[in-house]
Amino acid sequence: MTILTVPNLITLTRIILTPLYLYFILVPRYGYKLASLIIFSIAIFTDLIDGYYARKYGKTSRTGNFLDPLADKILIISAYISFTFVNDLIPIWMVLVIFIRDLVVTGLRIAFERKGLSMTTRKTAKYKTAIQGFNIFFILIYLVIIEHFNIGFLNKLVNFIEEYKLVYDITLVATIITVYTGIDYILVNRKILKESGAHSETS
Repeated sequence: MTILTVPNLITLTRIILTPLYLYFILVPRYGYKLASLIIFSIAIFTDLIDGYYARKYGKTSRTGNFLDPLADKILIISAYISFTFVNDLIPIWMVLVIFIRDLVVTGLRIAFERKGLSMTTRKTAKYKTAIQGFNIFFILIYLVIIEHFNIGFLNKLVNFIEEYKLVYDITLVATIITVYTGIDYILVNRKILKESGAHSETS
């Protein structure tokens, strides 16, 4: 079975776009925040395309099932890390919590792969990914408005976001949901992993 299927190549594109996104979001030049928003949007689009293509044309694989969520985690974590360097938009502790959660889940996924098993996924994981994506898009659009659109009603929108600390609050919600889904993953999958280990010992 070839590793470089079309869906996997699309997934790898998401990983390649991540350092490009980081360059544009972190370099303080006019227009770069807009470029980072466009790059992140393209990366998210590849996430939709690779899964759709794999399902439609029967190109799902164990490599793809592992690589796709890994690419998502690399992109999402990189985006959150970048926001700690841009005007201290979000506190580092939130990023650490999200990173540790993803590290644990990835480790659990590797343990399953070694045993030839697949992780049990939950619908809450999809909600988590959607909320994280919304959270990052919200922050990027906020940064683009500040940089490019110094006009009346948008200035009021920026003032509203800053007055009510919406960037912090939305990121806090995303962090809480991320932790919840991580705990859910561990409780569901550790039990299966232990049962599999016990069965291997007795067989």
